[in-house]
Amino acid sequence: MKKKNNIFIIIMAFAALFSSYFVKKRIEIEKAYKNFDIVFDYNEFKTLGYLSGDSDDFLQKIVNAGANVVALNESTINSLEEDSEINIKTKIEDGYLYVYGDQEILNFVREGLNSLKDERIIEQNGDFLKVETLPKDLVKFKDKGTDIFGYPAGSRGDPHSYLEYIGLGFYKPYLENMPSNSKVLLRPMVNNYFQDQKYVIDRYFKAYDELCKDKNEDERVNYLTFAGGEAFMETEDGIVGSFVDELNKRNLGVAVIESSTQRGSLKLLGLDSIVNREDVRKLRMFTTWDYIQREFDYGIPGHQNGEEISNVYFRAISERNIASIMLKPFVKDDRAITDVAAYENVIKMTINRMENIGFNHGATKPMEEWTPRSFMRLPAAFGVSAATVILLGILFNLSFVTKLVLFVLGAIPGILFFGLGKMSGFGASLYNLGAIIMLPTLATCYVLKNYNHYRNRKTIDTKNISDVQIFLKGMMVLLISVLITMVGALYEVSFLASTRDMLELVIFRGVKISQIMPILLSLIVFLYYIGVSRDKVEERLDIHEVGKFFNMNVKFWHAMMGVLALAVLAILLLRGGNTNVKVPGAELRFRNFLENTLPVRPRTKAIFLGYPAVVLLIYLAYKKRGRFLEIFLTILISIGQADIVNTFSHIRTPILVSFQRIAIEYIVCIPVAIIFVILYKLALKGYDRFAS
Repeated sequence: MKKKNNIFIIIMAFAALFSSYFVKKRIEIEKAYKNFDIVFDYNEFKTLGYLSGDSDDFLQKIVNAGANVVALNESTINSLEEDSEINIKTKIEDGYLYVYGDQEILNFVREGLNSLKDERIIEQNGDFLKVETLPKDLVKFKDKGTDIFGYPAGSRGDPHSYLEYIGLGFYKPYLENMPSNSKVLLRPMVNNYFQDQKYVIDRYFKAYDELCKDKNEDERVNYLTFAGGEAFMETEDGIVGSFVDELNKRNLGVAVIESSTQRGSLKLLGLDSIVNREDVRKLRMFTTWDYIQREFDYGIPGHQNGEEISNVYFRAISERNIASIMLKPFVKDDRAITDVAAYENVIKMTINRMENIGFNHGATKPMEEWTPRSFMRLPAAFGVSAATVILLGILFNLSFVTKLVLFVLGAIPGILFFGLGKMSGFGASLYNLGAIIMLPTLATCYVLKNYNHYRNRKTIDTKNISDVQIFLKGMMVLLISVLITMVGALYEVSFLASTRDMLELVIFRGVKISQIMPILLSLIVFLYYIGVSRDKVEERLDIHEVGKFFNMNVKFWHAMMGVLALAVLAILLLRGGNTNVKVPGAELRFRNFLENTLPVRPRTKAIFLGYPAVVLLIYLAYKKRGRFLEIFLTILISIGQADIVNTFSHIRTPILVSFQRIAIEYIVCIPVAIIFVILYKLALKGYDRFAS
């Protein structure tokens, strides 16, 4: 960099140094959050136990294997009907819901219906309960009929009442029949349309207090998660505040369930107004989604007995700040697995792997609440402005005064966002996007600057420089480019620094843009440093070269290289997110090999594309060959640099894991880069022989 950039480099360095506060704080919080629970649903696994022959023995074996928490939802009339051990049935007739059963179950249902907002006629006569229904209660499950040609011929369904699906409280015989040595997670269930929220809240905490009396903090579950599709919703009398006060009296947190796409959390009506409060302690929970339940037998060697499900649990806990795993029945050949040994195996594998890397099984606690003061992001904002000014100065040869003016213009919004606290959330997203675009682009500038330097040096005697020396030069250029991009990653840690970010209650929406923009900007950087059909090394942007580029005679191999570049970009975009698409067997085995061999699995884009491309480009500079590869390698380099900041965009990933990943990627890329160079040399020899 030129001397007139020194002041901006100093600003960037200070901002990066200041960001170490955020790094240190995250390490402290995440270190205290390294406990995990394995949870299973009482009713689901009780049903599996029936199928295996002895439900009590089945549940006890699941607990003994290490599933230390039993989840119990509030019972509903419908859930009680599904329990084969309970004598209860219902019907709708003449505007009434009739519930038949013994006295114990009818008393429980009647008491549970006291949560209704509307006054209802409820009569108990002998072996049945008669409950008045209203038109709004009606629920129908319709079976569609078809004629002999397969065309619709109407539908028919038995009427039900919504009252059959509202929470009634926790059925006492269930609580009395819990497996020994287990902790119980009581899951409240509310329907805000039908039920009085205050009644449901009071009922829940009464049940919780009764369950946990005489138990210390380590003997009880220190969080709850809602059953059903709703949480408590704010009212004029502040019902959410009352609920939160009751949580805090008991030192309870709220678990948010990760979505099936592994991005954000499952949306429940009213939940955001609870978990977005700073006085609510929170943690992340993972549930075994249906597509994961079917992965017990993945159909490839070494992955036929639940190994991949255990791998999924391992990654959720170690890489996504998950503190509680919800076990679900596994499925094979479209049937639930009833062999308790299958569950014991997966549970024990998961616990052993987690304990081997320093996690503690049991006594899960919510994450410490942390929201840094807004003004502490100011240095990072100044750092982003300085980086932007340096990049613009390089590309457009700006004077120092112009750059200083641009820096001030870039810093003013930061002062408004973070100094005065105006729209600080929007400001954090905006400056963060700038950081993870500008710094990877500056790193690409650094690589191409070195490429020009080595290609243009007249004093280099390539005959006396070994390939090993050239390779080491390339690795050094790669290291410095990674460090430049890491400055952007540190700024990113500053902007996305809070418990809500780490638990992914707030999602940074610029990840895809941050992957694409460095690639597009790398083309501009390429035109500046290398250009189109230049006879000598010149660093300038020439608009006429753009016209030359579009008027070039394209040869077949040019077209093939272009197709390959587009294919790489397509793979980057399509595979860059989290999906529930089944991973091909060969790729899965390779991923798991890396995961089981290394402390952290590196990203394939970095080790197979971005990092080796830097080394190969420097090798080409020394050899003064392979100019047709310049633009292709430039694109790959930009992908590798963008991948670094993308790693840190996953704020839910513990920060030490992200640092480890970058270091491991650098080390693992060494043999890949050697292969890149060897393949190029072999191809060059073949080309020279053909040409001669």
